Amino acid sequence: MVEFETKAEKKRFEDRINSCHKSLTLLELLDKTIIMVRDYPDKGRLYYDILSRYYFEDYGYTHDEIISVLEISRSNYYRCFDQAVECFYKLLIPVLNSEDYEVDDDLIPVNYG
Repeated sequence: MVEFETKAEKKRFEDRINSCHKSLTLLELLDKTIIMVRDYPDKGRLYYDILSRYYFEDYGYTHDEIISVLEISRSNYYRCFDQAVECFYKLLIPVLNSEDYEVDDDLIPVNYG
């Protein structure tokens, strides 16, 4: 058991624990959503490859590196990148809602939804 000298210290600790839990929960939801993107019909696997390389992998590929790895044209890549982000967003919102995860309205992009 952790001992606290003041109520303020205890409150800060509880707030930090709640923040960590919320962050972990969000990461788990993002993992669920990227798998849903992978399984999305038609171009889901391509969207998954783009998004996972750009956002989720530790290496942190650049757009140019992904274009090279996937061997697609630059214009096709950026078209697919935009579609992949839109697909991810459209799949994420229902996941967030089903998990009763509190979404801040200022985090929702203006051009999506």
